[in-house]
Amino acid sequence: MLVEETSTDTKGNEEMNAKQVIRNAIPNASDGLCEMIIWGRTGFPCFGDVNAKVIYKAAKRWYRAVSKGNELCEFCDSFAVKNHLCDSCRNALSRCSESVSVQRQAPQPNNPDGF
Repeated sequence: MLVEETSTDTKGNEEMNAKQVIRNAIPNASDGLCEMIIWGRTGFPCFGDVNAKVIYKAAKRWYRAVSKGNELCEFCDSFAVKNHLCDSCRNALSRCSESVSVQRQAPQPNNPDGF
């Protein structure tokens, strides 16, 4: 499903595009908000089957969280605690960055500078 494109099903009925699905979950959602939901809250375009149900649930979850003054993690949709991340994702990213930092500091056999 493309963002702007509508299509017809096998019976000739017009199907909703992604922005229309989001606007069913979030009335009067701007084009920018629709784009943010599609690109930032779903796996579109790379991961999994991003269908109307997935888009609607992502939009509704984001809307409920924001309406209550909460923020969702940029990676996993749990409640964000600090810097747009939940504790689990922040800890995982921290471990990854420490691992990369250690690997860059260790000199390579053919490169004494360690780069």
